[in-house]
Amino acid sequence: MKKTIYLILALCLVITKMTAKEINIPQGSIWSYFSYNLTIEYPIDFTRYIVDGEETIDNKVYKKIYRFKGCSYLPENSVYAGCFREENNKIYVPKKQFSHIDWLPRVNDEIILYDFSLNVGDSFQGANDATYNVSAIKTININGEQRKIITLNGDSSDTWIEGIGSISQDILSPLAPIKNGYGYTLNVFNNPNGQTIYRAPYIDGEEGKERLDTYKEDCMYKPQFIGEGTKWTEARYGGISGWRWIETNYEIKGNKTVDSYNYWQVYEDEDLIALMREDDQKNIYVRDWSRLNGNPTDEFLIYSFTKPWEAGDVIRYAILETEGITLYESTVGEISYVTLKNGETVPCVNGIIYSIGNETGIFEGISDQPTNGTHTCLSAYYRDGQLIYEDKKTNPDNVENIEIEKTLLIRNDIGTTTFTLPMESDGTTLYIYHTNGQQIGIYSMNKGTVEVSGLPVGIYVYLLKNMNTQSLERGKFTVRK
Repeated sequence: MKKTIYLILALCLVITKMTAKEINIPQGSIWSYFSYNLTIEYPIDFTRYIVDGEETIDNKVYKKIYRFKGCSYLPENSVYAGCFREENNKIYVPKKQFSHIDWLPRVNDEIILYDFSLNVGDSFQGANDATYNVSAIKTININGEQRKIITLNGDSSDTWIEGIGSISQDILSPLAPIKNGYGYTLNVFNNPNGQTIYRAPYIDGEEGKERLDTYKEDCMYKPQFIGEGTKWTEARYGGISGWRWIETNYEIKGNKTVDSYNYWQVYEDEDLIALMREDDQKNIYVRDWSRLNGNPTDEFLIYSFTKPWEAGDVIRYAILETEGITLYESTVGEISYVTLKNGETVPCVNGIIYSIGNETGIFEGISDQPTNGTHTCLSAYYRDGQLIYEDKKTNPDNVENIEIEKTLLIRNDIGTTTFTLPMESDGTTLYIYHTNGQQIGIYSMNKGTVEVSGLPVGIYVYLLKNMNTQSLERGKFTVRK
C-alpha cells in the first residue's frame, strides 16, 4: 500500500513538472536600462539590449544579445554583448564569453545567470563571495501569463522577473558589484510586438530629489493599452417599442502629432471622429471628439489606468454633460473583477473595466444612459488585433428579449430624479448606490414611478431587481446642479 502511495506521489510530481509552463525570453525582446552614478541625482545614460538571432557553441543553441544606444535598433549601430540559453527554468551563458562574471555559480562550461526554480529560503551566489537568500516569491500576470517575481537579499538586494531578468542590475550581470558608484535600473522591457510589458514604477523621492529607482522618461516606452490593432464595438439594444440591436464600430488607424503629442486616430466606421493618446502613466486622453460641438479641440482625460485599482484608491474619469466634459473622482469601495480573454484578471469599478474603459461603451459610457428604454454596452474590445473582452450577456445571439415592462426610464430634473417603468410591476425594487458601493436607498417600483430627491451632485449607480432579487437591469445616472 505504501509503495502505491509513493508511486502516486512521485507520478504527481512528474506531471507537475511536465505541465509547469516555462516562461522564456523570445526573439525581439528589448531591455532599456538607465545607468546612474550614486554621486549624482539623475540617470547619466540609457543602455538597451535586444535578442536577435541564434548561435551554436559546443553543440548548444544560444540566443544572441546586442547592445545599442538609440531609440531604434539598427544592427549596424549595435554591439554584440553575448548569448544565453534557457533550460529547466534556468538561464545559462557560456563561460568562455563571460569569464569576468566570476561570482555566479558554474556548471561545467557554463555559468548560471538566473535560476527561476529557486524557492523561498534557497540561496544564490553573488559578487564578493556574498550569499543571497530568496526572501520572497510572488507572481504577476503579464499579458495573461503568470510570472514569478523573486526577491533576493544579501549584501544588497535584487529582484528577478521570470521571462525578463533583473530589474536592478544589468541583464547580463545580476548580483554584480557596484563599481565606482555606477549601477543600472531596468526602466522598460518590451515584448517582440513592441509593447511595453514592464515599466519601472513611479516612486516619490525626498522633496526636490528624484529617486534612482523610479521611472525615467524613455523613448522605448510604448503605450500598453491603446495603439494600432485597438478596436471596439459599442451596441445599443432593447427599447420600449421592442427588441433591436444597433452596432457602432470604432478602430484606431494611424497617428497624428498635435501640440508635440502623438495621438492615435479613432475612426467610427470610415469617419475620423477623435484623437486619443496614452501617456507614460497610463492616462488616456481624447481631443477633437466630434460629439463636442463647443470646443472639440480641447483635450480631456477620459480614463486613468495608472495602476490596477484597490480599495481606497481614487479613480478619475470623464462624464459628458450639457456644459461639456467634467472630470470626476471617486474613492474605490466595492470592486468586482473581470477575466479577459487573454487570461488576465482586472478590476472593475463603477462599471469601468481597468485597462479598457466603461462596460457601457468607451464613448457612450461617459454619457448618461439613454432614457428611451434602450441601453448601451461595450460589445467587443480588441487589443493588438486580438479579442480580449466580449459582453456575452448582451450579444444578440445569446440574450433573451428584454421584457418591456422591466425597462426603466430615467428623467433628471433639477433636484429630482424620476424613475419610471412603462407599466406597474409587482415586486420590482430599485436600489441606488454611490459609485463607491455604498447603498443610498431601496425603493419599491410597484406603482411604476419613484421620485428621488436630495441627492448631491454626482454620479450614481442603480440596480433593478424582481421579487426573487434577480437583477433585471443595471446602469448609471448623473445628478446635476
